[in-house]
Amino acid sequence: MKVHKWFVIGLMSLVFVFALVNFQALAEDEQEDKGVRAQGVIFNIAEDRQIERIGGIYEPEGLDKYLKRKFDAVEGQLEALTRAISTIEKDIAEIKEATQKEKVIMPS
Repeated sequence: MKVHKWFVIGLMSLVFVFALVNFQALAEDEQEDKGVRAQGVIFNIAEDRQIERIGGIYEPEGLDKYLKRKFDAVEGQLEALTRAISTIEKDIAEIKEATQKEKVIMPS
């Protein structure tokens, strides 16, 4: 009975220590400033968003410019995928024609 009691106490202690360590790690993550530092100022923006100097004041680029860059990148990727799919479709068509010619040439 004593072994069972100490086992439960030990297990509960481990769970408590594990929870305490995780809680401290989460608290540290929340305290960190995740903004972008530029020109001595921390901006709370996405890391890939650029900082512009407009009228002598540094500020994040406009949302329209940022989204245009993102959409242009996606559009480029879509065009590359479209070209790759077209090439694959042509290859499939050539293979299909070649197999159909072989069937005609070699009767079963």
